[in-house]
Parts: sequence; structure tokens; C-alpha cells
Amino acid sequence: MTAETTALEREGAQRAMAVLLVLGKDTAREVIRHFSEQDLRRLAVGARVKGPAEEVLPLALQDFSTAMSAPAAPWQAADGLLRQWVQESLGTDTAARVLEELPQAPTPDEALGPVSGVDAEALAMVLGREQPQTVALVLSALNADKALNVLNRLPAAVQAEVVFRMAKVEAISPELLKEVGQALAAELRAATMGGVRKVEGRQVALDVLRNKPVAEQGELMKRIEERDADLAAELRTKLLTFEDLVHLPDRDIQALLREFDTKVLMIALKGASPAIAAKIFKNMSSRAADMLRDDMAAMGPLRLADVEQAQNQLVAVVMRLAGEGRIRLIGPADKMV
Repeated sequence: MTAETTALEREGAQRAMAVLLVLGKDTAREVIRHFSEQDLRRLAVGARVKGPAEEVLPLALQDFSTAMSAPAAPWQAADGLLRQWVQESLGTDTAARVLEELPQAPTPDEALGPVSGVDAEALAMVLGREQPQTVALVLSALNADKALNVLNRLPAAVQAEVVFRMAKVEAISPELLKEVGQALAAELRAATMGGVRKVEGRQVALDVLRNKPVAEQGELMKRIEERDADLAAELRTKLLTFEDLVHLPDRDIQALLREFDTKVLMIALKGASPAIAAKIFKNMSSRAADMLRDDMAAMGPLRLADVEQAQNQLVAVVMRLAGEGRIRLIGPADKMV
């Protein structure tokens, strides 16, 4: 309480402390568990006021007043007893904050500072350059929805490591959070001032490649492979999509159908466009096409992930046959006569 505490407030606090003394240690500790820190600060004022205990008890609590009219020793020890009870009930840190009138510790998002308020995409852009333990520390200080939005924007390879470390976080030092928040805020300011923004460079590169004639694609991919074989392999898996099969001549589609697993094809077609489905059915016998349609109708709904996996499997077959020279890939940019 401050120096401006009114006499009425001091009297009320003294009465409350008097009641706790009469209740005894065990009961008082249980009562204190339900007090807010502001209530405990008020109670501390009552513990420090010295005076005839019976004068502060309300008439409705005559039994308490009688009990408190005994020797004043319990009251003289009230301040020390309150400290002991608060420590035992709520911990040493809370006791120190309340009884020494120290400022209440900031919540994690308050300690993190302005960083906790930035949008998920900007925060993910900055955290993407940090170590998993730092990312876990920051996400643990955010609410669950915000943390999930940021996590989803991080590379898939680090997400499991970040979640693992988050699950290990039990306590966060406000000082450490403040330090991390200030460092990240500086990075965000630098990015903003420099006009830096997140871009999907890999996706743009894929779009550029896919709109090149197949021959030019091959030449570019060869040069990329000379510098980074892993990157080239990843680009190749995404360069050709299942929908691109619509550009192949009928004879190559027929060659592919002889290599395709019928069950995998059935799943892949569940998520295909009408154009690619028509292309496939056109190059099958009427009986085979009807059987495939019936089997697809009987399958019911499928997970999108299962459909994409099936399509990727078939694309891998296409790439293999193209590499063997058994079919010729034709892209949307190739001109045919």
C-alpha cells in the first residue's frame, strides 16, 4: 500500500489480519491461497499496524475479538507470520513482490516486447534464421494460435525440433525474453527499413522453368545440377506435375498406362482436373474406362495427401520413361505443328 492509504483501508486490513491470526497458521495458509497480490499487499499493511486487536474486529465477530484480547505477542509477530504464510502458500518470489512492494513480474508476451505483436509471416521470416532453441523460447511466450501460425511458416525440417524444445520449456526468465525480443525487434526494423520482404523464390523459379520449352528446361536443369545436385533433384520432382500429362500425345499416354499401377492411377484421378481425366479415359478401352470409373465411384472420399502422393508416384514413372527415351515430354511452352 502507498502512503496515501486511508485510515479506513488500514483499519480494514488490520481487521483482516486479526481474523487470520485467530484462525491459526494452517487455516490462514489455505485462505491466503485465494488472495490476489493486491489483496495481499493490503493485508501486509494490517500486519504492520500495532494496536489493540479487539478494536479492529467487527461486532459480528465477537469470538474473534475475545480471542485477540489475549496477550499481544501474536499480534507483534503478525508481520513475520504473514511473510511465512505467504512464502509457504504462494512461494518466495510472490512473497517478495507482495511484501516488499516489488513490481509484479511481466507476462511472457510483455517481456518479449513489440515482437509479440508483429504478424506471423514477418516473425517467421526473422525466426527462420535463428537456432531452434531461440525459436522455441519465442513461440512459448506467444498464445497458441499465434505460435501455430508462426510455426507453420517455418521450414518443415525444423518444426519438429522447435516443438520438441517448446515441450521442454517450463520457465522463462523475463530478462532473457526481453533480450531476445530486443534483438529480434532490431532485425525486424532493419528488414522493414531496407524494404526486405519474404518472397517465394523457389516457386517463381519453378514457374519460370515450367514455361520454358522442354529442351531449354533440360539445358537449364543440367547447369543447375552441376552447381547443386540436391536442388536440381528437388526442382525436377516439382517441374512436371500430373496435370502436365494433358500435353502428351495419345501414343505416349498409352505407353504410360501400360506402366501405371491401376490402383495408384485410380487414386490420382480422384483429384485430377476434368481435362486430364478425359485424356486418360480417352486412351483406354471403353471397358477398362468404365471399370475404372466404377472403382473410383466406389472408393468414396480420399485424403488430399493420399491423392497427391499417388500423383507424384505416377509422375516419377513418367520421368523414368522420359529418361529412357520411351516417351517425349512436351511442356505448355512447346510449339507443335
